[in-house]
Amino acid sequence: MEQILSCPVCHATLPPNSYYCFNCGKKLQDNPLTLINKVKIYAISVLVPPFGLWYLYKYSKFNDAATKKVGKVAGIVTIISLIVTVWSVIALTKALTIMVNRQLDQTYSQYGL
Repeated sequence: MEQILSCPVCHATLPPNSYYCFNCGKKLQDNPLTLINKVKIYAISVLVPPFGLWYLYKYSKFNDAATKKVGKVAGIVTIISLIVTVWSVIALTKALTIMVNRQLDQTYSQYGL
């Protein structure tokens, strides 16, 4: 037998598993994350790493274990993405520095400086 819900604000009778009260609009429980939403969260965590930390913070407050897991994965992906980004920038900076120094050495030796 399914449990009948009652809105805590307006006391309207609601169907089981309602997310919002159809009468007053009170949020009763959090909506589950769809696959598309999860993919968006992970893509943002990879492509724009700092924003992934927001999802870690936001979803760690939920009671649902699956939603908490999405937040944790987003946080891990964000940290990995940040590490790769910093490492890439350092490697690129070193490579550019070496190329510029070689070019300067060639220019100096060409003009006898």
